[in-house]
Amino acid sequence: MKGLARGRAEGVVVVGGSADASAGWFVDPTVLEVSDPLSLFLAEELFAPVLTTYAYDDAEWDEALRLVDQSTPYGLTGPVVGQQPFGGARASATNDKPGTVWNMIRFASPRVIKRNHLPATDYRYPHLDS
Repeated sequence: MKGLARGRAEGVVVVGGSADASAGWFVDPTVLEVSDPLSLFLAEELFAPVLTTYAYDDAEWDEALRLVDQSTPYGLTGPVVGQQPFGGARASATNDKPGTVWNMIRFASPRVIKRNHLPATDYRYPHLDS
Protein backbone atom coordinates (compact mmCIF):
# COMPACT_ATOMS: atom_id res chain seq x y z
CA MET A 1 0.00 0.00 0.00
CA LYS A 2 1.53 3.29 -1.12
CA GLY A 3 0.04 5.16 1.83
CA LEU A 4 1.81 2.94 4.35
CA ALA A 5 5.15 3.42 2.62
CA ARG A 6 4.54 7.16 2.67
CA GLY A 7 3.63 7.01 6.36
CA ARG A 8 6.87 5.19 7.15
CA ALA A 9 8.84 7.69 5.06
CA GLU A 10 7.23 10.64 6.88
CA GLY A 11 7.81 9.01 10.28
CA VAL A 12 4.14 9.15 11.32
CA VAL A 13 3.66 5.41 11.98
CA VAL A 14 3.13 4.76 15.69
CA VAL A 15 2.45 1.03 15.37
CA GLY A 16 1.94 -1.39 12.45
CA GLY A 17 2.53 0.06 9.03
CA SER A 18 3.33 -3.03 6.99
CA ALA A 19 1.49 -5.10 4.41
CA ASP A 20 1.92 -8.65 3.18
CA ALA A 21 0.73 -9.71 -0.27
CA SER A 22 2.31 -13.21 -0.18
CA ALA A 23 -1.01 -14.94 0.61
CA GLY A 24 -3.84 -12.64 -0.35
CA TRP A 25 -3.63 -9.07 0.85
CA PHE A 26 -3.01 -8.35 4.52
CA VAL A 27 -2.43 -4.96 6.10
CA ASP A 28 -1.27 -4.81 9.70
CA PRO A 29 -3.54 -2.72 11.91
CA THR A 30 -1.80 0.64 11.87
CA VAL A 31 -1.93 3.83 13.91
CA LEU A 32 -0.55 7.06 12.44
CA GLU A 33 -0.01 10.31 14.34
CA VAL A 34 0.18 13.49 12.28
CA SER A 35 0.95 17.05 13.36
CA ASP A 36 -0.67 18.73 10.33
CA PRO A 37 -4.48 18.90 10.53
CA LEU A 38 -4.57 19.06 6.72
CA SER A 39 -2.43 15.92 6.30
CA LEU A 40 -3.45 13.68 3.41
CA PHE A 41 -3.70 10.86 5.97
CA LEU A 42 -6.68 12.76 7.44
CA ALA A 43 -8.10 14.09 4.18
CA GLU A 44 -7.98 10.95 1.99
CA GLU A 45 -9.94 7.72 2.37
CA LEU A 46 -7.84 4.80 3.61
CA PHE A 47 -9.45 1.41 2.99
CA ALA A 48 -7.41 -0.61 5.43
CA PRO A 49 -7.21 -1.00 9.18
CA VAL A 50 -5.45 2.36 9.49
CA LEU A 51 -6.32 4.98 12.09
CA THR A 52 -4.88 8.46 11.74
CA THR A 53 -4.75 10.62 14.85
CA TYR A 54 -4.21 14.33 15.30
CA ALA A 55 -3.93 15.86 18.78
CA TYR A 56 -5.29 19.37 19.30
CA ASP A 57 -5.61 21.64 22.33
CA ASP A 58 -8.99 21.74 24.05
CA ALA A 59 -9.19 25.45 23.24
CA GLU A 60 -9.08 24.54 19.52
CA TRP A 61 -12.27 22.42 19.65
CA ASP A 62 -14.28 24.70 17.36
CA GLU A 63 -11.44 24.82 14.82
CA ALA A 64 -11.12 21.02 14.97
CA LEU A 65 -14.84 20.63 14.23
CA ARG A 66 -14.55 23.06 11.30
CA LEU A 67 -11.63 21.01 9.91
CA VAL A 68 -13.61 17.77 10.21
CA ASP A 69 -16.48 19.40 8.34
CA GLN A 70 -14.56 21.26 5.63
CA SER A 71 -11.09 19.79 5.07
CA THR A 72 -12.09 16.78 2.96
CA PRO A 73 -14.75 15.85 0.43
CA TYR A 74 -15.07 12.44 2.10
CA GLY A 75 -17.17 11.41 5.06
CA LEU A 76 -16.68 7.75 5.94
CA THR A 77 -18.78 6.31 8.74
CA GLY A 78 -16.98 5.96 12.04
CA PRO A 79 -17.17 2.71 14.00
CA VAL A 80 -20.76 1.92 14.94
CA VAL A 81 -20.74 -1.40 16.79
CA GLY A 82 -22.77 -4.00 14.93
CA GLN A 83 -23.70 -1.61 12.15
CA GLN A 84 -20.78 -1.55 9.75
CA PRO A 85 -19.68 -1.32 6.93
CA PHE A 86 -22.36 0.78 5.20
CA GLY A 87 -22.73 4.48 5.61
CA GLY A 88 -20.70 7.54 4.86
CA ALA A 89 -21.59 10.83 3.28
CA ARG A 90 -20.42 13.32 0.68
CA ALA A 91 -17.96 11.70 -1.77
CA SER A 92 -17.72 8.52 0.34
CA ALA A 93 -21.17 7.03 -0.06
CA THR A 94 -24.90 7.63 -0.19
CA ASN A 95 -25.30 8.56 3.50
CA ASP A 96 -27.53 5.53 4.07
CA LYS A 97 -27.55 4.46 7.69
CA PRO A 98 -27.40 0.78 8.61
CA GLY A 99 -30.44 -0.68 10.25
CA THR A 100 -32.85 1.79 8.66
CA VAL A 101 -35.47 1.33 5.99
CA TRP A 102 -33.48 3.61 3.67
CA ASN A 103 -30.52 1.24 3.67
CA MET A 104 -32.80 -1.75 2.96
CA ILE A 105 -34.35 0.01 -0.05
CA ARG A 106 -30.94 -0.19 -1.76
CA PHE A 107 -31.27 -3.98 -1.79
CA ALA A 108 -34.99 -4.42 -2.47
CA SER A 109 -37.67 -3.56 -5.00
CA PRO A 110 -40.56 -2.01 -3.11
CA ARG A 111 -44.07 -2.87 -4.31
CA VAL A 112 -47.41 -1.30 -3.60
CA ILE A 113 -50.15 -3.45 -2.11
CA LYS A 114 -53.69 -2.12 -1.96
CA ARG A 115 -55.72 -3.32 0.98
CA ASN A 116 -59.49 -3.31 0.80
CA HIS A 117 -60.94 -2.62 4.25
CA LEU A 118 -64.43 -3.86 3.38
CA PRO A 119 -65.51 -7.29 4.58
CA ALA A 120 -65.15 -10.04 1.98
CA THR A 121 -68.93 -10.36 1.47
CA ASP A 122 -69.26 -6.66 0.66
CA TYR A 123 -66.41 -6.84 -1.83
CA ARG A 124 -66.88 -10.19 -3.55
CA TYR A 125 -70.61 -10.83 -3.29
CA PRO A 126 -72.48 -7.53 -3.01
CA HIS A 127 -75.69 -9.21 -4.19
CA LEU A 128 -75.83 -11.31 -0.97
CA ASP A 129 -76.41 -8.21 1.16
CA SER A 130 -79.76 -7.44 -0.47
